[in-house]
Amino acid sequence: MKQFILVLFAILLFNSCGETEIEEETNPYKGVKTKKVSHYNFLKEKFGESVYEKKPYRLEIARLNVDGEVIEIVYYDSTGKELDIDKFGKSGERIKKYDESGRLHIIERNYLSGKQYERWEYEYTEFDSIKSIINTDENNALKERLENLFDSDNRKFEINKYDINNNLKSKEKIYYKGKSKYPNKIVEYNVEGDETDRTEIEYTWFDIDSVNIKTRLEISSIENFTSKQLYAYNKSGKKVESNFSYHSEDSEYSTTVVSTANYDSTGKMVSFFNKVAFESDELEPSEKLIFEYEYYDDED
Repeated sequence: MKQFILVLFAILLFNSCGETEIEEETNPYKGVKTKKVSHYNFLKEKFGESVYEKKPYRLEIARLNVDGEVIEIVYYDSTGKELDIDKFGKSGERIKKYDESGRLHIIERNYLSGKQYERWEYEYTEFDSIKSIINTDENNALKERLENLFDSDNRKFEINKYDINNNLKSKEKIYYKGKSKYPNKIVEYNVEGDETDRTEIEYTWFDIDSVNIKTRLEISSIENFTSKQLYAYNKSGKKVESNFSYHSEDSEYSTTVVSTANYDSTGKMVSFFNKVAFESDELEPSEKLIFEYEYYDDED
C-alpha cells in the first residue's frame, strides 16, 4: 500500500501543471476522442529486461471533446468491473462561455449516479490565465475558493485559498529573478495556524545544451521533512523524467521515485515507467502505463 500511494503521488507530480511548467504552444490531444491508459505491475527481471504482468491491474478510459479537453474518465479493475467513480474519477459536463469583455469562463459539473455532487467555476484573465476557481457542493454551498494575482508581465505572484466560510486559509507567494517567467522560489503560509508555519520551495533552472534538455530542481522543506524534485524536459518542452526523493530528519526513512515518459511525434504520451527505492534499497521497477488513442472522424 505504501508503494502504491507513493507511485500514485509520483504520477500526479509528473502530470501536474504549475507555475513552473514549460508552456506548450498547442494541445497535442486536440482531435482525440478517447484515451485508454493500461496500468501494469512489474513482475521480474529477465535477461536484463523488465518483465511486467500481461494483464493490466487497472484501466482508465477518458473521453475528450474535439478541443482535446477531458470531459469524462471511467476506471476499471483487472476484471473489467467499473470502479467507484466517486473515489477514482468523475463524470460530468464542461461548459465554456465568454463574458462581455471577451474573458473565458468555464463551468464543470460532476455527477454521481446521475446527480450533481460538485461544481467548479473557472474565471480567466484577458491573457487566458486562471484568475479564480470556485468549488461548490451539490447544494451550491462553497467548498473552496482560489484567487490568483498577476504582475504587469502576467506572472502569477500570489495565490490565496479560502475555506467554506470564505475565510483566507492559506497564501502562496511566488518570486522571480528579473524578467524570467519561471519562478525561483515559492513560499506557502498556512494562515490558519502559527504565522511561522510555512513551506518554502526553491527552484533552480539550468540547461544542458549538449542534449537540448532543460532541467528544474525543486527543494521543499517544512519542519523536519525535506523533499527534492528534479524534472527534465526535452527540446519541445515535454517533461521526460522526474526524480522525487523524500527524507525525514527524525528517522532514517527516505524514499525515491523516478518516473520516465515517452511521447509520439505529435507530443502525446505513449508510455510511462516508475522505479521506486525505499531507505537504502536500489531503484527497482514498479509499474508501467501504456497509452492508446481513438480519434474523431472528420464528420464528427
